[in-house]
Amino acid sequence: MKSRCVRTAAWTAGDPPTATVIRSATSRSAARRAWAFFTDDWTALAFAVLMLILASIGKSLQSVHLQVQYAFLGVLTAYRTFAVNLHFEASEGLHVKMRLLTLPLLATAFYGTAKLALLRETAEQQIVRGCFAAAGSSALALLIWFETPELWRPVAFIVFAIALAEAGRALRYRGLAWHTHLVCVLAAVTTVTADANSLHRWHTVPVHAFSGIAVIAGLSAKSTDGAVAFSYPILFLPFVSSAFVPTASMPGPVRAFAENQPVTSIVNTIRALFEQQPVGGEIWIALAWGVGSTEYADLIYQGFTQVEVPESILRRVKAFVRS
Repeated sequence: MKSRCVRTAAWTAGDPPTATVIRSATSRSAARRAWAFFTDDWTALAFAVLMLILASIGKSLQSVHLQVQYAFLGVLTAYRTFAVNLHFEASEGLHVKMRLLTLPLLATAFYGTAKLALLRETAEQQIVRGCFAAAGSSALALLIWFETPELWRPVAFIVFAIALAEAGRALRYRGLAWHTHLVCVLAAVTTVTADANSLHRWHTVPVHAFSGIAVIAGLSAKSTDGAVAFSYPILFLPFVSSAFVPTASMPGPVRAFAENQPVTSIVNTIRALFEQQPVGGEIWIALAWGVGSTEYADLIYQGFTQVEVPESILRRVKAFVRS
């Protein structure tokens, strides 16, 4: 009983070297017991729970030594997740219940540890936090890859990207913005590579079904006028592109603009995919435009949310639009 009291006191106060030794020994003992008592998919979850507990204690004590210990546990958790919880031995397209159960829990543990890992506002601490957040996003991305049907993977990745963007904006954590861009790239890649053997006729989906994308702008806007303003570029650009007429038939200045704007590259890529023709380098231009437009739209959105427009200017703009 006395030794237990001494050990507890050393975790919270006392001589720093003694406290460090006892904390390290206790953490190693807990990790060994988790390895011995839990098997298969549950071992990674046990490591994740220990990692989260140590992160919580380390946050309250502002202990860098504890941070090193739960960072090591994070490496063990990630290794165990990759080696066991992903179930590479399962057939492609087969749903694995333990994968569906454990990967979201592991991602939650990594995100929670990332929230607690920032002890100070330094570059090193930001890197530690970023590694844990990246592990959480990777777990969810792998869950989508393995458990979502091939034709629905792009949709799942888009939904995940929106969730990451909104979470990063709400938490004021720009690290999630990079995760959003990477997930968008995954969405684009899975869109292009889906149904490589033409086993499904996914391109028979009505084009007007894609109008649901406008819901994203509607939910992001703070007012009706803002939601309408989002649609102006989308409505204008298709008319000056290859969507309706070939760009070769356009006058010189209009043709130059049409051939170097994003809708033309996107339309040419989609048209080639629908006709099952070679895409060529057009797809990379379309992806580059997509990523660049996303980043530009995010900057514009941040600028509009931080700048207060005078009411008189707003009234004039509304009157001009209504006229």
